[in-house]
Amino acid sequence: MPDDIPKLPRQRGKKNQPKDTAWKQQKLPALRPHYSITSAIPVTLITGLATLAMGIALFFGHQGSLEQEVLYTNCTLPNGTQVERVLRCEMGNETFQCAFNIILDQDYTVNLESCCFRKLQYY
Repeated sequence: MPDDIPKLPRQRGKKNQPKDTAWKQQKLPALRPHYSITSAIPVTLITGLATLAMGIALFFGHQGSLEQEVLYTNCTLPNGTQVERVLRCEMGNETFQCAFNIILDQDYTVNLESCCFRKLQYY
């Protein structure tokens, strides 16, 4: 008969429940920023000045670049047909190569060896 009686623990209740503190229950008060005119105007001005400075730097950097327009209308396929005819007929995924001579009208003042050719690998 003593074997039929279940063994009950002496301590009853919720043993594994965490303590009811604000830290453990994640009920801490949140920091909510208070926006006012005195805090919004400086942030807006600083952001605007930073954006203006980046825009001016990009504008003057672009002014120093050289540009040449290349038209691909007179290219030919390796078999001698004009690319315009192939594009009109939509003959699929044929590849074509164009050869252009680039002639700069202005002097290019940047040292190309230091900025470009060391990083590129030609095969």
